[in-house]
Amino acid sequence: MKTVREYITDFRHIGEDQTGYQSDDTSYSDQAIWARMVQSRATVIKNLPKNTTLSDNMFQTLTCVMFEEVDANECDLIPPSGCAIMKSTCELPTILRLISVTSQLGNETYDIVRWDQIQGKLNSRIESVQKATYVSIRNLNGKQYIYLINNPHRVNAVVVAIAEDPVKFAQFCGDKDANCNPLELDIHTDAALQDIVLKMTWDSILGVRRGAKVDIVNDDGNIQ
Repeated sequence: MKTVREYITDFRHIGEDQTGYQSDDTSYSDQAIWARMVQSRATVIKNLPKNTTLSDNMFQTLTCVMFEEVDANECDLIPPSGCAIMKSTCELPTILRLISVTSQLGNETYDIVRWDQIQGKLNSRIESVQKATYVSIRNLNGKQYIYLINNPHRVNAVVVAIAEDPVKFAQFCGDKDANCNPLELDIHTDAALQDIVLKMTWDSILGVRRGAKVDIVNDDGNIQ
């Protein structure tokens, strides 16, 4: 396990000069560095070859995602459809790969289907396909939710995924420990990828700094 704090420290030591002191090139705040790391990590994961084997350390688990019943039609401009589906009560952090959605005991695993393919499943000629429980993710007004279709009695589930931001994922639905100690959370990044993410983050920050204008006046006005 490597924490966010330890990973940021690793990043800062990239910029050490020959005396062993940290370079001014790493004068970004911890929050700013982590934000860049998240972007770099997401890029690295998205660009991995499809046959790349990732360890379980990359996976994060939401042990109790709660659901509430909503109408399948969430558009206020037209009448309700009368068809009920289950929607997560809290907004879901951005997911890079949804690994599984299961019941609490793990004895039921639900099929993950794209939202635009749900209707085809429900209209299938095969009865077992029609009646199966499906999981889908939908973005509404910039917010992402997870849905259960064909299982109106299931009020919670376990979600396993590779998240875009491991911290935000851990803070799902206001998790108290994760909100209070974000720097002590696991980065959920395989060792083989960590140096790649660090280098990409370093290159990204240096690129921004090289393109920045010098604030000669050093006041609260716009840079000239």
